[in-house]
Amino acid sequence: MKLTNLLLNLICLLLISSCATKQPFVRHDSEKSVSDTSVDPSNIDYELFLVGDIGSESNTSLESSNIVDLIKSQLKDNGVKKSVVFLGNTFGESGFPDAESPEYLKVDQSIERCIRELKTHTDKVYFIPGSSEWYDGHDYTVSAINQVEDYIQSKVSDKNIFVPSNGCGEPKLVKLSDDLLLVLMDSQWVLQGDDSEERKRSGCDIDDELELITYLQQILARNKSKNVIIAAHHPVYSNGVTGGNYGAASHLLPLPILGSIITGVKRISGGPQKFGHPQYEAYRSVINQALLNFEGVIHASAHDKNMQYHFQNNNHFIVSGSGADVDFARKGETADFSYMKQGFTKITHTKDQELWLDFYVASGPNSTEAKSVYRKLLYKKEFNEYTDKTVYKELDDYPTSVKAIASKTYTDGRFGMGKTYRNEWGTEVEVPVLLLDRTEGGLSPVQQGGGFQTKSLRLENPDGRQWVLRTIDKDVTKVVPAPLRKSFAQK
Repeated sequence: MKLTNLLLNLICLLLISSCATKQPFVRHDSEKSVSDTSVDPSNIDYELFLVGDIGSESNTSLESSNIVDLIKSQLKDNGVKKSVVFLGNTFGESGFPDAESPEYLKVDQSIERCIRELKTHTDKVYFIPGSSEWYDGHDYTVSAINQVEDYIQSKVSDKNIFVPSNGCGEPKLVKLSDDLLLVLMDSQWVLQGDDSEERKRSGCDIDDELELITYLQQILARNKSKNVIIAAHHPVYSNGVTGGNYGAASHLLPLPILGSIITGVKRISGGPQKFGHPQYEAYRSVINQALLNFEGVIHASAHDKNMQYHFQNNNHFIVSGSGADVDFARKGETADFSYMKQGFTKITHTKDQELWLDFYVASGPNSTEAKSVYRKLLYKKEFNEYTDKTVYKELDDYPTSVKAIASKTYTDGRFGMGKTYRNEWGTEVEVPVLLLDRTEGGLSPVQQGGGFQTKSLRLENPDGRQWVLRTIDKDVTKVVPAPLRKSFAQK
């Protein structure tokens, strides 16, 4: 009797804690969605449609899903430019099928229909890589993604619609309008990790996570006057399976208690495609570090087969991965909205630089018409009037040399640090003043750089020769674990 009561209580607890969002969940303490508010059509600058994981596990054909028809129902002929981005996992988790397999013909027909029908009504259609595009049936490889890229590109002429290319880590930049920039990135490239030997290759501009952070920061810094949307496959915040959330059924099958044990194991050992894995956490850190000093940026992703919206650190994180199948999503946590329903996302950008979010689902069973179930004004770019009141000297007024020390940081000896800490660092010497306009024919800054510890500035003269200035002092704060910061470990 006691055992029966224990099991019943456990089942009730699991049912309550799972909290699936079979109806749209909207956080009560967040701003209300404004589904009854429409954007003035004459003020619309651009419309971007986002959806991922259109490769169904139950059926490899896109015909099993009406997602293409649902998107088409919102491609109004209103004179506004539009684009569609497929956010990875265009094929099932088993990867791109062999040309000899029965599934290939279904996939081929579906992709052709997808490109043909959507390209007719849009300015651009893009496919970005997900995990399935890298998967060859046994492992995640560059050869697999190159095969997928060649296949997608064969469906169009002179249009690079599968990006980023060649399995490289540097994002692709697309100017959608004068005030709206789209950044397309390959998040699976980060998850590959250095050990895979698949990342550092000739022909690619970046080799590791630190270079990707710098790359993204430079993009955002150069486009401060624009709204920026980053599209990737993997989410940074998740109320779904990627974040270790599972429904009540996973706790009850094959048996209560045993199901919970199995679910617990899945949460802590979900592999590189789930939160908690070191390489996935490295990816999340890349995005959060890159966005740290910026606001109003949209990060759109898929991977979770549902729809979610998270507002974190003054930026917006969207999950739109229910292009075909639907998987578990829970209420609450960091999500302002979550919904277990097939659908897609639309971002509307206005001429006065507002960003609006819409989540769309079918208006009824078997319907090809889409309706918005959540609408929200995410951000409006604001500009502050600024007048530079600095009084600058004439070049001839600058001295040719000054007295300075190399660094105050390394002058004092420290136990266990050897003789590299010595008084010479603090010895005052006379050094020349670098005047960019009068050096090597005139030097111009072309790229800000540096990783977690140093900062650098790349300079170029009129002949194209380049030099790099780098700080002497290193700041190791970002590479020291939080509990050890400001301790002997950091010093």
